[in-house]
Amino acid sequence: MPPEPTLWFALAAEDTGHHAAVTRLTDRVLEARIGWFMPETRDEIRRWRAPTPMDRYWELKRAFVDARRLGLPIRGNFGEQPEVGMIRAQLLLWKRAQLDGERIDVGFIARDTDGKGRLAGARQAVNSGDWGFRIVLAYPDPEIEAWYIAGFEPATRAEQERAEAQQKRLKFSPMEQPERLKSTVAGTDADTKNVLARLTADDPDRKSDCLETSIEQLRKRGERCGLAAFLEAVETEIVPLLGTEA
Repeated sequence: MPPEPTLWFALAAEDTGHHAAVTRLTDRVLEARIGWFMPETRDEIRRWRAPTPMDRYWELKRAFVDARRLGLPIRGNFGEQPEVGMIRAQLLLWKRAQLDGERIDVGFIARDTDGKGRLAGARQAVNSGDWGFRIVLAYPDPEIEAWYIAGFEPATRAEQERAEAQQKRLKFSPMEQPERLKSTVAGTDADTKNVLARLTADDPDRKSDCLETSIEQLRKRGERCGLAAFLEAVETEIVPLLGTEA
């Protein structure tokens, strides 16, 4: 059995796109700020805890049902703020895991806003209890593809032409203003998923490359789509736990 890492992370997410973005961007911030956080050492410093060895993350959509099944005290009629109940349910699941001996130092919650007030509901849930671990919220606006688009830098003439075509069609740069894209009307020119697919020629490796754009550029472009706030939260919540900066 490998030794315990310095920190245990846990991620509750909507899908694999959120998982990939949150885990890689978290590592990138730590690589930039912690001198001894490197590819060859990072698994000794942080590991990701999931509900079973077969899982990579906790499925956020299951949180309410799983918490109810375990008899956890979700409490309350959340009315127009169902987000509060779902996020509180996930936090209770992590608190229960800790009581069962599964240490969690930082919990990440990744969820699209879809242009709604979900972030406010998540914050309300976080403030509703004393959890015993730090919490980082990753709420892309309008959805996770906006974060990948913010990191798209044309690397070839063909990519430059695709980027220019998108800007002409939308009448704004989706890379510079990803928050202006849409997530609720599939198939439109401004649909976030469609824009990302057009920019990257629907190449999953090219999509992953978008997460490697400089942190400074991601902060600048991500100021209004939730990305800059997420990067700042990783820096303020996690870096101090590791102590030594680069």
